[in-house]
Amino acid sequence: MTAELMLARPTTRAARRDNELDRQLSDAAVRHPSGRPWSLRPVDGGVEIHIDDRSGAAPSMAGLHTMRIMAGTVVRNLRLGVSALGHRPVVTLFPPTKHGSVLAVVRRGVATEPTPLDRALVEMALQVGRYLPGVGEGPVPDGVVRRVREAVEAENVWLCSVDDAVRLKLAQAHPEVAAVPATARLMAIGGNHDVASVHLQAGQAVQSLVLMARLLGYTAAVAAWPGDLSARPVHESIAGHGRFPQVLVAIGSPVISAVHDRP
Repeated sequence: MTAELMLARPTTRAARRDNELDRQLSDAAVRHPSGRPWSLRPVDGGVEIHIDDRSGAAPSMAGLHTMRIMAGTVVRNLRLGVSALGHRPVVTLFPPTKHGSVLAVVRRGVATEPTPLDRALVEMALQVGRYLPGVGEGPVPDGVVRRVREAVEAENVWLCSVDDAVRLKLAQAHPEVAAVPATARLMAIGGNHDVASVHLQAGQAVQSLVLMARLLGYTAAVAAWPGDLSARPVHESIAGHGRFPQVLVAIGSPVISAVHDRP
């Protein structure tokens, strides 16, 4: 994405600065290991987030599910960018358009002063986009868990701990879960419905959790994606009947010596 793809503005010095922040924040969002599965297109007063369908291959259901979560992380970063630039972010999920690939639109709303927390999260988003420490041994204090839970629940989804017995079974099937240090927290982000809008909300929650954890001196990374959690016995064992985990996230102390790409 180039700066020209972002919000149409006069090419003043301030506008160029704003465009650069938009670009940096979109690049800072969590990426899927196979590459960036989304693209951005300008609209009046904002930007559309699309599924990137340039490959011509239709994604699987699990792949589409994961793409929506990835796109949700972009929505969260763009919301932060709009707030940092002095506007209230206005988000529309799955707007009615000619293009079925549009997942969300983020626009600038009324002028408003950014909060100190918004400013801190924007700075953290830019740092996380360049370098995210690996998840090391804990322990993670309950106070940190409360703060990341608040960040997740603000996106209208839930966060729950994965108990030891379920964690052991998941580790036997998924190397990424097995690699999570024993004293690090393994937690699930999910919703009470398994629908497209919840997938986008879960992605926003993932980014909120990652940023809040880093702001508090800890680090977080996705340990399991939708394809790993799709079996009904798996998701019911994690969160119970009628609740749908979207991703598993590991939270622990940062491993400063290792540089990791985004999860």
